[in-house]
Amino acid sequence: MVALGAGAVAPLLNANRFRGEIHSALESALNRRVTIGKVHFNVFTGPGFTVDDVLIEEAPGMGIEPFAHVESLEARVRLASLWTGHLAFSKLRLVEPSVNFVKPDLGSWNIAPWLARAAVDTTTESTLPDIEISDGRLNFKFGATKSVFYVSDADVTVYPDSNGDLIIRFEGEPARTDHVAQGLGHLVARGVLHTRNRKEDKLSVSVQLERTAITELTRLFDVQDIGVRGYVASNLKLDGPLSRLNVSGDLRIEDIHRWDLMPNKSAGWTLNYTGFLNVPAQQIDIETHAADPQGSPVNGKFIASDYLSSPKWQASLSLHDLPAGGLLDTARHMGAPIPAGAVLDTTLNGEIAYSRPDGIEGHLMLDKGSFKLPQGVVTEFGVAPLSIRNNDVHFGPAEIQFDGEHAGQLDASYTLNTRSLALGLQTRQLEMAQTRALVSEWLGAGSMPLLEQCHQGTWKGSIAFERRDDGPGVWSGDLDLTAAQMDLPGVAAPLRIASVSVQLQPGQVQLTHLHGHVGVIPIEGDYRYFEVPGRPDRMRLTLGETHLENIERLLLPTLGRRQGFLARALRLDRAPLPDWLKSRQIEGSLQIKNLLAGDVSLGVVKARMVWNGAAVQLDDLEFHRDATEGKVSVAVDLTGGVPAYKVTGQLNNMEYRNGTLDLDGLLETSGLGLELAVHARGEGTFSGMGIALAPDTEVDEITGEFQLDAASTGPRLLLSKVQLTQGQDVLRGQGSSQPDGRIVLDLVSGRKQVRLTGMLLPLHPTPEP
Repeated sequence: MVALGAGAVAPLLNANRFRGEIHSALESALNRRVTIGKVHFNVFTGPGFTVDDVLIEEAPGMGIEPFAHVESLEARVRLASLWTGHLAFSKLRLVEPSVNFVKPDLGSWNIAPWLARAAVDTTTESTLPDIEISDGRLNFKFGATKSVFYVSDADVTVYPDSNGDLIIRFEGEPARTDHVAQGLGHLVARGVLHTRNRKEDKLSVSVQLERTAITELTRLFDVQDIGVRGYVASNLKLDGPLSRLNVSGDLRIEDIHRWDLMPNKSAGWTLNYTGFLNVPAQQIDIETHAADPQGSPVNGKFIASDYLSSPKWQASLSLHDLPAGGLLDTARHMGAPIPAGAVLDTTLNGEIAYSRPDGIEGHLMLDKGSFKLPQGVVTEFGVAPLSIRNNDVHFGPAEIQFDGEHAGQLDASYTLNTRSLALGLQTRQLEMAQTRALVSEWLGAGSMPLLEQCHQGTWKGSIAFERRDDGPGVWSGDLDLTAAQMDLPGVAAPLRIASVSVQLQPGQVQLTHLHGHVGVIPIEGDYRYFEVPGRPDRMRLTLGETHLENIERLLLPTLGRRQGFLARALRLDRAPLPDWLKSRQIEGSLQIKNLLAGDVSLGVVKARMVWNGAAVQLDDLEFHRDATEGKVSVAVDLTGGVPAYKVTGQLNNMEYRNGTLDLDGLLETSGLGLELAVHARGEGTFSGMGIALAPDTEVDEITGEFQLDAASTGPRLLLSKVQLTQGQDVLRGQGSSQPDGRIVLDLVSGRKQVRLTGMLLPLHPTPEP
């Protein structure tokens, strides 16, 4: 109780009468000029004093800043000094100091003279006090430049032993002034500094780096974030002269992953290392070594210089026949798009390094091996290079095989920070089915243009895929496709491609030099379609000789969408439009080498086509057969269950009943097959020459107007303003068609009345039941 009471009262007692002796004793112990504040007695830490606001001046030539500023200094009195009459201290404890360690351009560190005092004769008791730093900040200065590095929360104890060596104990957190975080790792060190006059100091110390985030450790040397997350811990031993300290220890690495992904709770890696440290020159050279006498597949190296002033450093890993399978999880946690469960069977050789200021760079080689996806697809590859530079990773080019057969040459690039993927494939022959496996199972990407529509075929050429972040990806390439089969929405038969050249571009696909068949119809030409909504596809197609009924049969899913017998019975013509029809937009030219309508050949047919959803427009539709020419426009309305047609134009020099006939007018109809004739209606003008209405009735010239009306028994033709020439007679009147297919003309010439009768058509159409 007496001791406690004395300890509590001691700080309140006035110790200023010892101020001069305390000031002199501190300057003697620290070998510096000292300025002190208030002085208090201190009993708890031993008989001594507590001195506030202590300023320890710097030695000449070391700069204008003080050596240290101490909030509170606890000085324990050396008891033997009480008998000599000269006050001395056995221990100095600096509480919350800010200490500056200075290395001038010429000369040694500012603490070197103080350390030299530790080199005392072993037979003489040292008068150097023990030095302790509690919760301090240690700064470093080189010449006139203060380093961005410092140590925070530093606890340091330095005291001489009986041999004149300095016992050192240290704990602290390295930090940078240009970083928000105060502590970047936690270091604990215990050791001995052997000091001898006229000999180089030697150090023997054990250092422990407690479990520290990789980001904290790397920011000690590079303020930039390298994007890698995980933890490291290390134990190391330093032993030898300060100019070449031998370094040995181990490094533990855990939970490696990219900054924006969850950590991988794996076992981690432990690396043993050795090397040297040159303290005066600020140089470090460390290299890992194998615990197994047969060697290790992974060796690391770390080199640094000017690490306290202007750090330059490089860390590298050398790989020797390293099994690559275990690296897939690490690559996935670094952001690589590798599906879970994938198996990589190969080995890695080469080197990967990270340096300041160059960043990450590596050159590796994958030996011949295979890559197996969870779905069971196996891709074999030959020897392949793998290069890394900063965030960019590039694979290949490498020869790949599917099922033991040559597939092509693959190269790929991936950028970690933007998640950008680029893939290129060149091949002399590859099946579309194998390409589908590459797209859906390797990339997990959206469909490649043409891939979903093609069920067969092979291709040669090159394709490329690019994807940024989590976007859908973009395809490009030049390839030749052969023996393929492609589904066409709204067409009853697939397009069978004999050969076609394909150019893939972002947002569009162009087919050129197309040769194939749709059903029984030969087809050739070019086609370009766009993925951008609202932009019409472009085409230039030529069909071989075919019948109208073949075209109608192929287009039946587009033209006729009535739903079964009940829909037909109730005449539900307004069937809903399918999505593919709503979105269809096509512009271009169409040519048919010879179009047959029944027994009639229309010859070559050409037209410009605009297809917009349910509306199809054929303009400048021309056909030629010998002297017969036609030029019309056709509008097709597909909104109903059956198509509706509107035809306007001219027909010249049509062979008709041993003569020729010209027509100019409008025709409208709807339906399929023979329904078109039953529903036909129209109007216009006509003129003809040398027409034989009957074997005994021949007309030299005839002109007039016509009207075609739909009726239940078939279309009925009405003729008006008819003017007919027979020899010297000019007759005028009107006419009409009869149910039996005859045409009857009632004509007059002056007072002469004439009725002419003939056959209108060689065939009489009958409607479908």
